[in-house]
Amino acid sequence: MSKKISWEDRYDKDGLTYLKDTDELFTGTLERCHDNGQVGVLTQYLDGRPDGLNQYFHENGQLSERSNWKDGKENGLTEKFDKEGVLTDTSMFDMGELLEEKAFTQDDGYIKIEKPSKD
Repeated sequence: MSKKISWEDRYDKDGLTYLKDTDELFTGTLERCHDNGQVGVLTQYLDGRPDGLNQYFHENGQLSERSNWKDGKENGLTEKFDKEGVLTDTSMFDMGELLEEKAFTQDDGYIKIEKPSKD
C-alpha cells in the first residue's frame, strides 16, 4: 500500500528506508519540510529505495531540483533551478551513471549551454 510519511516517520538501515518502529520497507512518498513549514523534499520510494520522482524545493516554495530514480539509482533527466524557478543545469543518468551534464547561464539576454569538462 502506497502512503505518504514525514521524514521523522522513517529510519535508514543498510542503504534502505524503513517505516519507523517496524521492519517494513517503505513504499510511498517521503516528505521533509523546511523550518518555515514549506515542503523541502518529496521522494518516491519502492521497497525501501528511491524509485520514481524526487523533488527538492527552495524555502520560498520554488522547485530546486527534479530527478528520476529507479531501484535506488538516479535514472533519466535531472534538472536544477534557481530560487526564481529558472533552469540552471541538467544532467542525464543511466542507472546511476552520469552520461551528460549541461549548465545554462544568462549572457546578454541569451542562454548559453555549457558542457562541463571532465578533468
